[in-house]
Amino acid sequence: MKEILNSVKENTTSRLNNHIIGAYIFSWVLCHLKVFLIFIMSSSQEQLELISNATFEPYRDAIYPLIIMTLYLFVLPFFNVQYERFFYFYQKRRNKVKNTYMVDFYSEVTESNRAKVKSDEVYLKNVIDKQLDEWVSQKKNIIELKLDYSRRVMNWQEQIKKEQDTIKKLSKSIDGLDTLYKRIKEKTELDKVFLEEKLNDIDRLLYQGDIEEALALLVQIRFRFEIGEDIPF
Repeated sequence: MKEILNSVKENTTSRLNNHIIGAYIFSWVLCHLKVFLIFIMSSSQEQLELISNATFEPYRDAIYPLIIMTLYLFVLPFFNVQYERFFYFYQKRRNKVKNTYMVDFYSEVTESNRAKVKSDEVYLKNVIDKQLDEWVSQKKNIIELKLDYSRRVMNWQEQIKKEQDTIKKLSKSIDGLDTLYKRIKEKTELDKVFLEEKLNDIDRLLYQGDIEEALALLVQIRFRFEIGEDIPF
């Protein structure tokens, strides 16, 4: 049964893809638009009643849909072709007018630029003459600036060399401080571990009542951290 339904569905879809059948169905729906909408919005029982009460009307079911289908398939494409042809000639005419306008516009711009160049020739000649007069003095200033720049560069190079030497010395000092810091940090960690272990042992011995052993551990702590006997612990 499922295969039969699938076959019917595929055949129906292929038929609807046909332009004539699709146009006829579309035309028939337009002729029965109200009934079609009521049919879609109705329940299954109401749809069955509408189908059972349906009657064939030659004009609404055949003639009118055929007329609409003919208009849709033949008349509408004809008007569409005529519109495209009109639009083509209109666009062609529009482009021709636009091109004529652009040619006139650029011709006027060219003539205007030529007149402007001619009017600027005298001004440009005066500017060039003035620049040539100032060229000698500018050349002298450039030579002086070049010499001053060379002296400044030499001074900067000497200063940079001195600063580089200073940076090297500071780098060596910093490396030594880093090494010293690492040693102190390692010693501090070891002392911290030692002190925690001894203090834990002292707490344990005091709890057990072994005061002599606790005092001996205190002596080790004093000796390890170089704490004098006059300093209270």
